[in-house]
Order: sequence, then C-alpha cells, then structure tokens
Amino acid sequence: MPVLRLGSRGPDVADLQRLLTAAGFHCEPDGVFGAVTLAAVREYQGEHGLPVDGKAGPRTMAALRGQPTSDPPAVEIWGVDVAEFNSPDYAALAAAGCAFAVLRAMTGSDSKGVMRADAKFATHLAGFERAKIPVVGAYGWIVASRSGVEQARLMRSVCDGLDIWKSVDHEPAKGAVFRDPAGATNAAVGFAREVECTGRRCVVYTAPYALASAPLPALGDRPLWLSHFGLSHWPAPIAPWPVVSLWQCGYVDPDVPDAKKIDKNVFRGTLADLRKAMG
Repeated sequence: MPVLRLGSRGPDVADLQRLLTAAGFHCEPDGVFGAVTLAAVREYQGEHGLPVDGKAGPRTMAALRGQPTSDPPAVEIWGVDVAEFNSPDYAALAAAGCAFAVLRAMTGSDSKGVMRADAKFATHLAGFERAKIPVVGAYGWIVASRSGVEQARLMRSVCDGLDIWKSVDHEPAKGAVFRDPAGATNAAVGFAREVECTGRRCVVYTAPYALASAPLPALGDRPLWLSHFGLSHWPAPIAPWPVVSLWQCGYVDPDVPDAKKIDKNVFRGTLADLRKAMG
C-alpha cells in the first residue's frame, strides 16, 4: 500500500478516513486527503506515540487497524524544570529516575517589577551537578513591557559558558490571557532572535491558553516545549508546530521528597536525542 499524504485520492484514502473516524477523529470518507484528513492524521499520531508527519504510512495504518507496529516502543525519559521558588531534594530526584533538569535563568519582572537573574540559578546548577543529573537547558520568563532583546541579553549573560539550550517562556503572569498580546508576541520573537545570535535555535516554552491569547506564527520552526497538564496521552501539536518536542505534563510524583509543585517533563528518546531535538 502506498504512503497516503496531502493530495492523495482514491479508495485507500476513503479507508483511512473511515478508520480515523472509528478511532474518534472524524473525517468524511470522500476519498480526498485534504486539510481535515491531514489534521486528523497528525492528531491521531500525536496521541498514539507515532511520528507526527501527517502521512499515513505502514505504522500509522497498522495502528489504526489495531495491529502491532514494526518498531519497538520508544524510550521515554523524564526530567524537571525549577526556579527560585523550588527547593528540591536533588538526590531524591536522582533516585526516582530524574534524567535531566532545566533551570530558570532570569525573570523579566519580579514582584517589584525588577528584571534580574533567578536567585537560585547557581544553587540549582550545583545541586543537580552533585546529584549527577545533567542540566540540559535554561529558560527565561519574559514580559511584554520590556524589549525581548534586552531580556535575552540578560539570559545570555546568566548562561554564559554553559553548553545548554535556551528557551523563551511565553505565558501570562496571571490569568489565562496576556494584557498586551501584540507586545507579548513581539517580545517573544525578539527574545528568540537575540538568543539565536549564539548560533543555536531558541526553544519555545508555552501553553495552549497562552498561544490562544498571543500566537507565535514566526517561531513555528523552533522546538516546542509544551505545558499541558491533565492529559493521559502525549499532546497533539499546536499550529504552526508540526510536533511537540518536550511535554510538561504535570508535577513530580508526590512520593518523591520535597517534590511538591516541581514540574515534570517527559521526552520520547534518549538524553542524547533530547539535546539534539532542542538544538
């Protein structure tokens, strides 16, 4: 059977559409692989641990028919992201299987309106190093009221000399919307482009509600680190991103000492794969 993709036509496409509909991803079985079918295929792939390429090849068709796929299950690792509000037991996290850590490097505005480095960045860096948990990335929480370039330069200075990826934290301070959506979008884009002066892509950390308020169409080719709590399955990608690279799925299990309200992040692949995926 040929690989079905956008633009394909015929009875094989109609069969695909019927299988997607039966799986809960409605498609009119008209035999035309259009935008609706493409979106359904991508969503199905994202929710069933398949490569999200929008193409219905042998693995996707086998999964839709309830047959085993040819490849073994992907390796999955988890890690944490922390800021100055967290005081983790680093050794306990290591014992629980934590494979990586991401640190907040800076804030564009603290409770007093001051842009500054995260107060525990160095403490967390040393703590995870002692526990032999690799720090693979850092993020900067930014605000729309300041230049994204200015905030990124602070981020770069905090992370100077560290071989880690850098991320822009694009989310409102309070509530579910940005007070200045256009300003938030512009700040995030400016931040990302300034970070990329180092020659590495800037990772985008965000959440569905944040993108609904202030979308980032200009950053859709950067790695997506998506915060989406409450799901029992891998999240579907959000336009314009074709895939979710890293998923912030909730909090670390409560039986890990001092892990209350520490964010847990899941990656499908090895630690080396994570470094590569995040640039």
